[in-house]
Order: sequence, then C-alpha cells, then structure tokens
Amino acid sequence: MGFDVYTEPMSGYTAVLNTVQNLTIENVYIGVMKNGNLLSMVMAVKLTKTGNLSSSQQRIGTINVPGDIAAKLYPTYVGQYQFLDNQKINAWRKYSAAVPCNCFIEKNGTDLNFFNDSFDDLSVNETYYLRYEVNFLLSDPLIS
Repeated sequence: MGFDVYTEPMSGYTAVLNTVQNLTIENVYIGVMKNGNLLSMVMAVKLTKTGNLSSSQQRIGTINVPGDIAAKLYPTYVGQYQFLDNQKINAWRKYSAAVPCNCFIEKNGTDLNFFNDSFDDLSVNETYYLRYEVNFLLSDPLIS
C-alpha cells in the first residue's frame, strides 16, 4: 500500500516565502496533507536577522488553499483580522537555548499567512530554525 492510499491529491495548494529587508527566510520544508476532513500544514524555515527590522511582527510566508477548503476554515475575529491559530513556538539556535516566539496564522481569503511576532527577541546574524505545524478539522458547524 502506498502513501497515496491515505491522502488526497494536493493540487491547488501553493506556498511562497515572504521577502523582508534585513531578514533572510530560507525554506526547509513546506507541506500540506489532507486526509478526509483533516488538513495538516507545516512551514519549517531558517531565519537570520541581519539588521534592524521595521517591526517585530513579520509575515514568514503564505500557503494558498483552494476556495472550498478556505470556506471550511472558521477564524476567530480580532478587530478586522481573521486568526486561525496562535502558538508559542521555540526558534532554535545552534549551540544555545531556544527563543520562544509568538506565531500566528491569519486568514485572508484563500491565503493563510504565517507570522512571527517575536523578531525583536532574535539575535542579529544568528540563524534560527522555526517549525510551525498546525491541524484543522474541516467540517460544517455543528451549531449555526
């Protein structure tokens, strides 16, 4: 039995990393898997801050999902923003302790924007590894 027996074809999904002045974002792995009503996403990157950033909060990258999938991702509204997830995730640096980062996903149509809100806590010219993994249940609401 192959892997495809358990997962569905993933056409229609795309990903792009953001470009930020004084920040290098390197792709390690970006993946999406849908199995029935469960959608799993991973964005793993290397981050190197090379100077001062315009803001501590920066978009790392975006995963674009098909419209029928986006319609089943129910966000929490905070002001005008639609948030799907918020996690404290450790950014690991070689030979040292981790730096806790506040990471979140904002939904904007079919774009799922992955953010890190803790860039002020990262040292300049040090490379950090950050892996953001999240699962979503795709179902109709039980109570409407």
